[in-house]
Amino acid sequence: MTPSRTSLRRLCTSAVFAALIFVATAFLPRIPTVNGYVHLGDTFVFLCGSFLPPIYAVSAAAIGGCLADLLTGYPAWALASLLIKGLTALCFSANRPRILCACNLLAIVPSAFICVGGYYIWAALFISGNWIAPVAELLPNLMQTAVSAILYSCLALAFDHVPALTKLLRKSVK
Repeated sequence: MTPSRTSLRRLCTSAVFAALIFVATAFLPRIPTVNGYVHLGDTFVFLCGSFLPPIYAVSAAAIGGCLADLLTGYPAWALASLLIKGLTALCFSANRPRILCACNLLAIVPSAFICVGGYYIWAALFISGNWIAPVAELLPNLMQTAVSAILYSCLALAFDHVPALTKLLRKSVK
């Protein structure tokens, strides 16, 4: 396959992941919280980091998360999501024979710190202007990461047990 064809496939797969992240964040069941909502979008951020090369995964996660905030009434969080979701996807590795491997399971820990800590710092500096008010969002953000980690693990395990599906998706990005 030519390099330009490979780049096009990766770009298209990235666009699909960005759309999945957007839809899962903006439209799938959401639980309102003090400053935002708990959503399932991080599940697909984790998955995209497990399938795509880093630059494509970061782009897809950043764009999907940012668009969700811009188009659902939370534009004050869009830049935070652009940075945080991109960094979260960077924690995962697509260079493993299995999606649900020790490396990707361990990647959930730094991604939780990035998500929970990143949104806490953003809220303290730019939303509330103090370090106490955003404490109310720590538990919901941690719950969001935990639920997304469980769903990610289930989906990754399913992909690992359906080799034809994994092969098809990996073929589209290699």
